[in-house]
Amino acid sequence: MMELTEDFIKILQIIIAIIGALAIFLIFVNYNIIVNFNEAERNALLLGDALLGSKCLADIDLNGNAIKGLFLEEKLNSIAIDKSCLSSKYKFGKITVEADETWEIELGEDKKTVKTTLAVAVKKTTGEVVMGEVKIEL
Repeated sequence: MMELTEDFIKILQIIIAIIGALAIFLIFVNYNIIVNFNEAERNALLLGDALLGSKCLADIDLNGNAIKGLFLEEKLNSIAIDKSCLSSKYKFGKITVEADETWEIELGEDKKTVKTTLAVAVKKTTGEVVMGEVKIEL
């Protein structure tokens, strides 16, 4: 009877060790996925923040500073044709500006696993300001 109990305890110890090793493995895998996703999401937000204040797209005040979040229609039209102003700083991603019209700027191929949307205003050539949004895909 005593041997059966010792064998049973050894089996339980082995089972507990296997479950513990499996749990530690799953924790590390899950942590790695969360860290990678958060890094991509952070990069999308950083790109969005940089675009909102970019002189390539935004209106310029009297001091020569970009007005963050106010895009000019003329700049959007020109950047959709010639994206060299943005592509020198940002190497990948897709930017879509939607207001009355839609402008798409493809900066290079990437996985496009993260999407971020930010509010923006677009100043039309007529002087009218319309609300829109910037969608960033990385």
